[in-house]
Amino acid sequence: QVARVGIARTFQNLGQFPNTTVLDYLLLGRHTRMRSGILFGGIYLGMTRNEEKKNRAYCLHLLKLLGLEHLRNSPLRSLPYGLQKRADLARALALEPKLLLLDE
Repeated sequence: QVARVGIARTFQNLGQFPNTTVLDYLLLGRHTRMRSGILFGGIYLGMTRNEEKKNRAYCLHLLKLLGLEHLRNSPLRSLPYGLQKRADLARALALEPKLLLLDE
C-alpha cells in the first residue's frame, strides 16, 4: 500500500532475495506498475507481454544509469555490499516514487 501511494525505500539488510538476479530484483520493484492481473500473467499474452517488455526496458535503463548494467544477470549475493546497496537504490527508483526514503 505504501508503494502504491508513491513512497519507496531502501533497505539496510538486503538478505530477503539473495539468489535473485539484479535485473529480477529491479523488476520486483515494478510490481505496482503492472496492470495485468494474475490470470493474464499466468498465460503471458498480449497486454502482459507488452507490460513486461516496457518494465524490463525501464529497469535496464536504471541499471545503465547507475553503472550496474553489466551485472544484470548476477545474483545479489555475489555483489560487494556497495553494489548491493546501489542495486537496492535502483529497485527503489524502479517504483518511480514521489518520495524516496533512504535507510542508513
